[in-house]
Amino acid sequence: MAMLLRVFFLVASAATIASSCPAGKGFPSPDIHQCTVCGAGTWSAAGSTACTQCRPGTFSGAREANGSSVCQTCDVGRWSSQAGAPGPGSCQECPAGRWGSRPGLGDALECTACQKGTWSSSRGETSADVCILCTAGTWSQALGAIEHTQCQACPAGTWTGEEGTASISDCNRCDRGTFSTDTGATYPGVCRRCPTGTWSSQWGAPSNLTCQLCSPGTWSGATGAKNQATCSRCPEGTWSDATGASASSTCKPCGAGSFQPAKGQASQQNCIQCEPGSYNAGVGAAKCSRCPKGTWSTDRGATACNVCPDGTWTYIEGSLRGDDCTPCGHTNHCEAGATARITVDVEGLDLAQLSDAQKDDLKSTYAGTIAEECNLSSNASVWDLFGDNGTVSLAEMSFEAFVAVPEGSYANVLARVLYSEEFKELIANSTELALGEDAPKPQLGAVVLKLESFQPLVAATTATTTVTTSTRTASTTSTKSTTATSTSTKTVHHDLRGTEAPWSTLSAGRGSCGLASLVWLLVGTAALAAAPAVE
Repeated sequence: MAMLLRVFFLVASAATIASSCPAGKGFPSPDIHQCTVCGAGTWSAAGSTACTQCRPGTFSGAREANGSSVCQTCDVGRWSSQAGAPGPGSCQECPAGRWGSRPGLGDALECTACQKGTWSSSRGETSADVCILCTAGTWSQALGAIEHTQCQACPAGTWTGEEGTASISDCNRCDRGTFSTDTGATYPGVCRRCPTGTWSSQWGAPSNLTCQLCSPGTWSGATGAKNQATCSRCPEGTWSDATGASASSTCKPCGAGSFQPAKGQASQQNCIQCEPGSYNAGVGAAKCSRCPKGTWSTDRGATACNVCPDGTWTYIEGSLRGDDCTPCGHTNHCEAGATARITVDVEGLDLAQLSDAQKDDLKSTYAGTIAEECNLSSNASVWDLFGDNGTVSLAEMSFEAFVAVPEGSYANVLARVLYSEEFKELIANSTELALGEDAPKPQLGAVVLKLESFQPLVAATTATTTVTTSTRTASTTSTKSTTATSTSTKTVHHDLRGTEAPWSTLSAGRGSCGLASLVWLLVGTAALAAAPAVE
């Protein structure tokens, strides 16, 4: 019997262990199957074997709770990662740099972080309004920044006028050709221009060290230059070994007797000596001039050519030897009475700015200077391309005139005068005399004396001559009219001594003006004389 009771007791105990707990109770552990009251922060429904903890973000102070509804959520702006929290003390404030807009957050990271470019030092905040924008001139790439020091200043060479800049790349870079040493700049005015004589192609330059110097042979008078191409090259005939030059005046001219055809030369060694048979009397030449006819030169770097002895002349330009000078002949007149064209290159004279009266004064003054220096009888011994005495013909960069070799002299004598530096200086002074002291003093270039028969430039006029002839035959009488039209140009021709005589563009030589008309008149007269009288 005792044995039976023992077995019954064991069976009853086993049944108790296997059963579930009522609501509000649960086994304290998997190994202990005795129902105990669920504590604060937990609950149990009927038939449960364990008490369930309130989830993170909630809490409960009730004991023997029979449902999850007893778990209260943490307030907005708070969070709790504790499961089965027994009270609101487990709910912590959202940290600085974050905010919570809904209740029951289960982790601090569930609090929303302030966006990049903002920060907040407040805790337990419930709205994004708490996030303060980084000030202009600063930026922040951090999410949930907790203090203003996390807003970093835009680096040197950049700026921003916007608040809440979220990236360093949003700081505006200073333009090319400028730089800024300021940090945290808020406006583009901090970007200073690279000085004259320099350039920079770098965006956002932090110092003037990025401003590159214009290389030798170049210069720039502009500030804020963005590339090396803005450095102007020294013109032909000049050079400069200066770096960072800011004015064209640093370009030094190649000396007399030399030239340089290329721009941007960095050394005087690049100036090339004139070849034999050529010369350059001035400075800063892009090329040398060939010795004109009547002169020669064997030297390199010549500043002038040797004039042939009196009564001799050369037939070509650029002669290399004195042996090229041959006696003047029928194809190369250089003795008294020969006419010659004088061409003088003039730079720096802006004819477009001169009045007609000023031009006339200048032309007559130039003619007077030539006449005086060449020992001519008067200013009238100099005439322009149209044959007008006492004047010259002006062109944009030169003037021209004709003269005749005086009696008892040679063209060589005129050449020695005209090719001298003294003559160029006199022409420059003549310009000042004619135009006034305020006029820019021109630079005189090459002077050329060319033996040439004078052919005037003229305007054409038309004359018409009509010749009527009558012819009589035995049976009929007819009248035949022949009209001959010739175009002649009446001008003044200066003979080899500078005197005047009629001239016609149709004539084969002097004194043949109206030759075609004269022929027709003679033909008509002969025809009339030969015709028999009409009965």
